[in-house]
Amino acid sequence: MEQEIKHSPLGASTCHRWWECPGSVKLIATLPEQEQSFDAAKGTAAHIMAEKLLKRFKEGKKFDIESWIGHTEMIGDYEIEYTEDMVEAVTVYIDAIQYETKRLGTGVQFLSIEEPFNLDVDKEAWGINDCSLYIPFDRLLVWDYKNGVGVVEVYNNKQLMYYALGALKGKDVDRVDTYIIQPNAYHPEGVVRRCSYTIDQLKDFEKQLKIHIGHTRRTNAPLRAGDHCKWCPAIGDCPEVRAETEIIAKQDFATVKDFPTEHLIKLVSMSPRILDFLKEAQLTLKAKAERGETVEGFKLVKAKSNRIWSDPKAVVNSFSNIFGDEMYGERKLKTPAQMEKMAKGILQNDELLPYIEKPNNGLQLVLNSDPRKAVKESAGEDFKDV
Repeated sequence: MEQEIKHSPLGASTCHRWWECPGSVKLIATLPEQEQSFDAAKGTAAHIMAEKLLKRFKEGKKFDIESWIGHTEMIGDYEIEYTEDMVEAVTVYIDAIQYETKRLGTGVQFLSIEEPFNLDVDKEAWGINDCSLYIPFDRLLVWDYKNGVGVVEVYNNKQLMYYALGALKGKDVDRVDTYIIQPNAYHPEGVVRRCSYTIDQLKDFEKQLKIHIGHTRRTNAPLRAGDHCKWCPAIGDCPEVRAETEIIAKQDFATVKDFPTEHLIKLVSMSPRILDFLKEAQLTLKAKAERGETVEGFKLVKAKSNRIWSDPKAVVNSFSNIFGDEMYGERKLKTPAQMEKMAKGILQNDELLPYIEKPNNGLQLVLNSDPRKAVKESAGEDFKDV
């Protein structure tokens, strides 16, 4: 996998956005190329590691995943360190693929890793699949690794169906199993989630895909604000989001308790993209100030930071004979998830459960699309049978 890989403007990862907002493609094309974020760079580094390890697995070579801990990778302007948590997350992905490959007994010759593809629906419909496994005349498995903490749903996921079409070309199967592997985000269905499609279902999606790509080609392709605006690079330049911001600005928030429920729902539904819009405005002002432009009412200051050791090993070598163990803080107990991993093959599955609890941090209002189960509508219902 190339570190500086280019993405199609009509690619799988942005399909959910331009499907709902056809005008976003042309709007984004007018903007300077967006700089990669630190989190995106971490995701790229994780994919590089996963690709190298999976290729060694396919070649029948041994590999030590934990040996990656402490190594660094330059991704653009960022130096990314492979931490224990990062290596543990990628291990989940590698283990899942190894398990299915061995369980299905197909042999690694049918395993494809970081495989490029082109779809017939449009010349700009292309991409790269993280990993797929072909079982001739039976099924195709397609995996997509997510390193982020924002929950991604596997069901009717347009990005995964797009990838499935790419992996399916030239293969004879009855169904395609798509997988999201997301170790860093909690989901009630676990970190490995699956959704299966028949070939007819994917063909129907392919027809719809061609239609929606056509919508982006229109001269006056419409802009539509919604949940899909998250991570859109044009959010700070979008007239639709700007119009919503103006609606918020005109509100008299002293009377917000008197707003009808429908009005409150509309305001809260808009809030994520409004906040993203304001964040983009803040970053733009900061960039202007850094270029020497006067920003009335604001100033640049050094960000707060804590002192750190420039070379921890040198500190240990220089002072351990003086301070001994007093140089170190208290040992930190590993998390339940880390302990459960250590306990495999040593303890029974439920031996740790009596020692684990989930703190009650109260209630949170979220969108219906959130995977968490809804609680009872009122506290009174909890006591109605008492």
